[in-house]
Formats: sequence, structure tokens, C-alpha cells
Amino acid sequence: LLSIIGPKTYRLLMSLTAPQLFSRDSFKVLKKVLSDHLSPKPSVIGEPAKFHRRCKQKGESLFAFVDEIRKLSQMCEFESAPDESLWDRFVCGLLREDIQRVLFTEASKLTFQKAVERVLAFEAAKKNANLARGCDCAVGDVHNVQAESRKTSKSGFRCC
Repeated sequence: LLSIIGPKTYRLLMSLTAPQLFSRDSFKVLKKVLSDHLSPKPSVIGEPAKFHRRCKQKGESLFAFVDEIRKLSQMCEFESAPDESLWDRFVCGLLREDIQRVLFTEASKLTFQKAVERVLAFEAAKKNANLARGCDCAVGDVHNVQAESRKTSKSGFRCC
């Protein structure tokens, strides 16, 4: 079996088991040595630190942010109230302060899932408001252009 792992993994295994000769160890032991090295157990301190530092990035979708903090929370060993930890990180990690303020005022009524739904509603409302303003501006601009072209053509007619 050792001939199948390739020269790079073979050298790694030799260095991990040195100064002993790894050929004396069973396959099960060698597999454990490699697994422990290549897939180390997450740090009890490091993983929660990553979780608590995670904030929504500019341009990152809300779904991607929520998915990432859920994944990070799985690596943490939150013994009590994992939903509260998610709620805290979600609200504190948001970029928009106006939404954070609203969520903080409703903190006693909101679960993590309800907070996510609330922010999705805020984002949808903002998008719809921007679309509505965008349509109004475009229509107003068209009317202004038409009005100016009429004025120009009338004044041009009088000059001739």
C-alpha cells in the first residue's frame, strides 16, 4: 500500500514518524498519523475567534453571509444557546447600521431566522424603492428632454 501513496506523501509519512521506521507500524496507525496531520482537529479557541470576527463583506450576498456564519458556528462548541450566538454574529456583522438599530430594538422578539427574514425584507424594500426612484427619474428626464426639444424647435422656427 505504501507504494501507491506517491513519493511526496511517502516522504511526509517518513518525517511524521521519525525517528522510528514507519514500516513497523500498521496501516491503521499510519493512516491515523497522516489524517491527524492533514486534517487537524479545529482549535477550541481559534474557531470561535473566527466566528466572532466574521462580518458581512461589501458586495457579499446576505445568503452567503448567513451560510458562512452557520458553517463557522458548526466548528465552535457553543454549549448553550447556539441560536443566540448566530443572532449576535448576524446582527453585529451587518454593514448597515440602520438595520442593526432596528434589529437591536426588536431583539427580544427575534430569533436568528426571523432576523434573517427581517433583513431580507429590508433589502427587498430598498431594492424596490431604488427601482421606483429609478423609474420616476427616467420618466422625468424624458419629459424634460421632450420639453427642451420643443422649446428649441419653436425658437428655431421663429428665427427662420
